Amino acid sequence: MNRIKEIWPNFDADAVQEENLPLKILEAQSEAINKYKEHNEVYSAIVTSTGDDTSSIKHILYLLPVYGNGYNYRYIEFSQPIDSIYPVEIKAFQTGNNEFGTAKNETEIYKTLTNIFKDQRTQIAITQLKSMGKGVER
Repeated sequence: MNRIKEIWPNFDADAVQEENLPLKILEAQSEAINKYKEHNEVYSAIVTSTGDDTSSIKHILYLLPVYGNGYNYRYIEFSQPIDSIYPVEIKAFQTGNNEFGTAKNETEIYKTLTNIFKDQRTQIAITQLKSMGKGVER
């Protein structure tokens, strides 16, 4: 008689977390940027990839000029362990890719994003992207 058992059926699939909250937060910010793309002349896209090693996942929000020539600006990066939701390392601004901290919960993610959005480099990046688009606009 075979003593090998199938134990997978005992796994509680209903207990699996259905969403990656940090990614959902980043997607909501991307949607907000895109909602105002005609006014700001900038829109966003998110790309997900593996990190520098296979133990992390990166979610990267890019800014692009609406009237641009395909240029993109690597704006915000979330890096998460592959086997947990938190902590989330948050970096921003492609010049130097500055670390803004590590968030251990939703509140810390919003606080960090607020600091990034208020940073003067955000306005500079948007101004530069708009300028790039002026040459090819309409």
